[in-house]
Amino acid sequence: MRKGNDFRYHSRMDQAQSKLAEMQALYDVNRLELEKSRLADRNKLFLLVAGGIVLLLLAGWAAYQQAMVRRLKLARTQFMAASEEAQRQSRRAQESEKMKTAFINSMCHEIRTPLNAINGFSELLLTEQEPAARQAFQAEIGKSATALTALLENMLELSQLVSSEGPLPVAQTDICLLCTERLELQKQLGDNPAVEYVNEAGTDIAIPTNAFYLTRVVDNLLHNAAKFTAAGRITLRCRNDESRRTLQISVSDTGIGIPPEKQEWVFERFTKVDPFKPGSGIGLYLCRLIVTRLGGDIRVCPEYSGGCCIRIELPY
Repeated sequence: MRKGNDFRYHSRMDQAQSKLAEMQALYDVNRLELEKSRLADRNKLFLLVAGGIVLLLLAGWAAYQQAMVRRLKLARTQFMAASEEAQRQSRRAQESEKMKTAFINSMCHEIRTPLNAINGFSELLLTEQEPAARQAFQAEIGKSATALTALLENMLELSQLVSSEGPLPVAQTDICLLCTERLELQKQLGDNPAVEYVNEAGTDIAIPTNAFYLTRVVDNLLHNAAKFTAAGRITLRCRNDESRRTLQISVSDTGIGIPPEKQEWVFERFTKVDPFKPGSGIGLYLCRLIVTRLGGDIRVCPEYSGGCCIRIELPY
């Protein structure tokens, strides 16, 4: 009986130990599977982090490449703009050099011509006894001296205006009287019976302006009109636009006119519509410089036909 009980006890113990071993093995297997799962999760996390870092690096590299491309494009654009500007400046320098050369040649001619006339007629005046001839020689000497003086005055005024800045001093000026006097003077200097001088300056127009420099502008415009009008009419007009507070002065003629493509070009330095006509090529440039300093505008009227018309607009 006792032996049977021992046998059953040992049998149960063996079964318990067997089950315990199975449970231990199952625990070990589960533990290994859990560790394997954790390792797989760690690997996935590592791969995910590594992939994110790689993506960030790629995104940063792409952004850097795009920034470099933009910088290269900007540098190329700036280089092309600088190259074009350098080419423009080079062309302008070459044109300026050509214009200066032409100006020097023109000035030498313009100075030499009245000097030769003064010298020649002075020598004739010393030997001529006929009163009428002597008077004619004196008149030619006076005309040449006046032309030379006007040329030098233009050069001095141009130098003063270029070297100074700011608006010109102004004072109340009778524009009608100024224009009438300058037209009459040009009529006497021109001494051409084939040209009719028409005064449409009006009356009672007075504005604050610089009378000295405005006189120079009107004289230049009238002189140019007389120079290029062999026969016909020269008209000086003044109009006061009180609503716009603007004075308009225009000089029109029936001369050779200015081609449309040169109507802005003629206001540049050392330019001449007709290179065979006397002149320094700075008259209209000086006019625009003065009018601009007075706060106004001067240009050729494109709608005018049958000659040339230059209009000045001065605000007040």
